[in-house]
Amino acid sequence: MDRIIRLQSNQTGNFTETNNIVSFKIPPAVYDMTGSYLQLNSSVVGAVGNSPDNLLSNAMFDFSVQYDGDDETVNNVVMVRRSSMRTGRLGVIEDRLRNDVLEQNLNLYTHAIDEHDGQFYKQLVQPFNFEGTKKNPYIQYEQEGSIPSSLLKNVPINIPLSQLTSLGTMAECPIDAMGGATLELELQPHLFTLIGNTNMPPVPPILGATGNDEMEDMTQATGGDQTIGIQVPFVLSRDFSVAGSLSDSPLYVGACITLIGTPSEAVAGTPDFAFDGDDRVVASISIDKSTGIMSVTTTSSCGDMPTGTTLTAITWEFTDFTTAPQLQITSAEIVLKKVTNPPPISKQLTYTCYETEQLGVAGTSSLNHTFRLPANCFNALIMLPSTANQNNAISSLTELTDYRLSIDNIPVVNRRVNVGNGGNNGIRDTLHYDLIGRSLELGGYRLGNLTEVIRANDEVALTDQFEGPNTTGRGDEVIMIGCPTIPTNESKLLQLELNAVGNNIESVIVFKQLIKTVNL
Repeated sequence: MDRIIRLQSNQTGNFTETNNIVSFKIPPAVYDMTGSYLQLNSSVVGAVGNSPDNLLSNAMFDFSVQYDGDDETVNNVVMVRRSSMRTGRLGVIEDRLRNDVLEQNLNLYTHAIDEHDGQFYKQLVQPFNFEGTKKNPYIQYEQEGSIPSSLLKNVPINIPLSQLTSLGTMAECPIDAMGGATLELELQPHLFTLIGNTNMPPVPPILGATGNDEMEDMTQATGGDQTIGIQVPFVLSRDFSVAGSLSDSPLYVGACITLIGTPSEAVAGTPDFAFDGDDRVVASISIDKSTGIMSVTTTSSCGDMPTGTTLTAITWEFTDFTTAPQLQITSAEIVLKKVTNPPPISKQLTYTCYETEQLGVAGTSSLNHTFRLPANCFNALIMLPSTANQNNAISSLTELTDYRLSIDNIPVVNRRVNVGNGGNNGIRDTLHYDLIGRSLELGGYRLGNLTEVIRANDEVALTDQFEGPNTTGRGDEVIMIGCPTIPTNESKLLQLELNAVGNNIESVIVFKQLIKTVNL
């Protein structure tokens, strides 16, 4: 039976923008790398007791994780900017510069939309779902009853080794025959920030006009004053029996919310009881299973409601922070699946790996550049981040209009490949998709998605983020250029011509896929 071993990094946390190098010494053995992964242990500081009025010391402040200040969802692998694998006998096996760019965009093309959605629960950056709600991995949500939700103290961020090194795809990797190995990573945790979800909740796109933030009017006709939020609970307007369930609501016990309401015409001799921007903590949530109606109480009163008055236009939102909470990477581990009874190994090991070449230019509308491809290069993937100095891993040059590819002056295809007229309204040539498919198949990948749209984590994009290719008005686009080739006796030249609207070509990264054979 295989064994699971867990190794601590050679460095200690917290890992930051400056303390960002993590390395692991992998002892000699045979490992199933497909079942192995990197685990970054993380926590959040400052999400509890961060009230503007300092009165709600135990309140939970809702937040989500954002990557590089953008609205795109990304995989955990973008936490790793560079990955290097070195062995005792063979030296450097692979050194991946901009591993974040390579793996993030490969993920988009090799996994279907449903597969992406099925993995979001594992990711730091999570999108709005179809019900218009968003969760994060740091809160243990309690959405019914009176038990407060809790902030988890240690949340693992897992990244498969297959996304960090090409050896990660091997089920029987002979690290022992290689003389042991060292995996070194450059992290970029500073690109992940925590933002308050004060813009939630949006209108659920499937359910029509009734938003998650809308509450029923309150009327106190007779019987004396009653305390709002305690004696008289807030009742959400949305009927959860129509579609969805309680989990589709953003509300949870212990959340700090801001309430807004408008009173009816003032009653003589009564004070103004309207609340506008009052912060309260959710004490309990209950739902009538027969009607689907949710009722919410608060830990403190929102005031007394005089007889003969009506409170209308009641809405809520999550309370914003006084100070934004911080994400901390406290430690790093590598979890390895050790093969206890490995079969005999071959004296030779053939594997594929990547070599990276990055080009930055001072903004141009037309680029002609020649890249050298090693003799053992059999494939090239070209990524186009929008800015040379931008940390963002998404290949998203939407202003690109067309491109040409040649190897040693021989065209890869017999004409210019059109990918639109810049912006989001262009039509992409079928040749473009053919090159991607051929390139991925050659590289050992499964083509799973050609929508070329990255799932957004804002509610605005919900209606168009899943539109197919060649569709106008879509969400956040991505683009990758595939360039299949063959191994040769000598190095070869890749001639790349790019044309775009405006001076928007600023960065080109070529990931050269190589085949190598070493003696063990």
